[in-house]
Amino acid sequence: MSLHNKSTMQELFEFLRREFPNGFSIITPQFERNESLEYEWKPNSIAEFMAIAEKAPPSILEGFGFRKRSAFNHIIGEVQDGQNIFLFPGEWYDIIPDGFQVTGLYGEQYRFEKGKTDAETRGGCLSYGINRRAIS
Repeated sequence: MSLHNKSTMQELFEFLRREFPNGFSIITPQFERNESLEYEWKPNSIAEFMAIAEKAPPSILEGFGFRKRSAFNHIIGEVQDGQNIFLFPGEWYDIIPDGFQVTGLYGEQYRFEKGKTDAETRGGCLSYGINRRAIS
């Protein structure tokens, strides 16, 4: 049973409300970053965002909280050959420009849409980022 299905979620909530009329809490796992950021800064404009996405060396990206996708290989498997994906830090969700091409965990590419593209994080990172091979 998938809890991502809207009707399944509704069924779950209806059941919990019936069984626990005085209220209930749903506790989800926390997926925050364990380490502190080296640089606590995020872009204030699309131009600043693009400069970082296109030109910042890997060490700078990692200081901002980006993580190489390969750091998650033990959880989700190997990435395709030649991919060099840096996952966005969750704090950057609101600054990613609508229409910006992102690369997902498995190398799939799609356009970012604020409010529609997933904002959930794992280890402080979104499940998509930039592929340096694609933009270099």
